[in-house]
Amino acid sequence: MNLDLHQIHLIQSSFERVLPQFDLTAEQFYARLFELEPGFVTLFREDRRVQGRKLMKMILMVVNSLQDFNTLRGQLLALGQRHINYGVMPDYFPTMGQALIDTLAARVGPTFDDETRQAWEQLFALVAETTIEGMAS
Repeated sequence: MNLDLHQIHLIQSSFERVLPQFDLTAEQFYARLFELEPGFVTLFREDRRVQGRKLMKMILMVVNSLQDFNTLRGQLLALGQRHINYGVMPDYFPTMGQALIDTLAARVGPTFDDETRQAWEQLFALVAETTIEGMAS
């Protein structure tokens, strides 16, 4: 894994700020995602609130597993395999990453500085790469 301990700390401490408002954060993520790419609405057949909770739990699992990438890797590969059935394509990930980073920046506020943004961008790139690998297997 390419994240150092300082980056892991930045990611975990910034995510702690959004934990008390799981549902609102998920709602804002989907609003931003659909603003960036309105066509993605058709990918989400499940109740958006339920889907949002699943999303936030997955992000929480990732954030809490950063020190154990081997376990995280297996879960991300499985996530990729499941997402094939949902119609997700590898080229969707940059837009999803942008929506996530924008949402976190808005929710966390001024402490979401350039260094924190870069740590999240690096984490999302790693998550996307591993998930896409799972889609291909």
